[in-house]
Amino acid sequence: MFGNKSTIGVFTVAALFATSGAIAGGQMGQTTSQSGMLPYLEVADANKDNSITEAEFSRYLQSRFKELDTNSDGNVAKAELKEEVKGADGADQTAATFLALNDLNRDNKLTYDEYVKEPMSEFALADSNGDRKVSMDEAKPNKR
Repeated sequence: MFGNKSTIGVFTVAALFATSGAIAGGQMGQTTSQSGMLPYLEVADANKDNSITEAEFSRYLQSRFKELDTNSDGNVAKAELKEEVKGADGADQTAATFLALNDLNRDNKLTYDEYVKEPMSEFALADSNGDRKVSMDEAKPNKR
């Protein structure tokens, strides 16, 4: 689904639409709390050192947002979310749910800030030692 079409929000409603947050690793509907940050390690660890820095994570989220924003208007609408999960069971409901959970100003589209809010919160929670990096151990579910 997302991230190479196999990751939708860790961000997941996160890792797909992250906890209520983004689209990233896992199955749509799975939360980052359930999956930890592990799905992100596979896709966001640019230097393959088995950890994700805050900068790597931010770059990954920016890249995913640009991929989702197919009309390049700076927002992601329900139709764009539906296209991303096209063919998945409940794609329409998944897109609607993700939008409902993350559209903070209720304008029926996601801004970049809305898109990254939950995943960045999850990153901060996972970073248990405060070094602005999530290690393999910190990325595991329920490690916080």
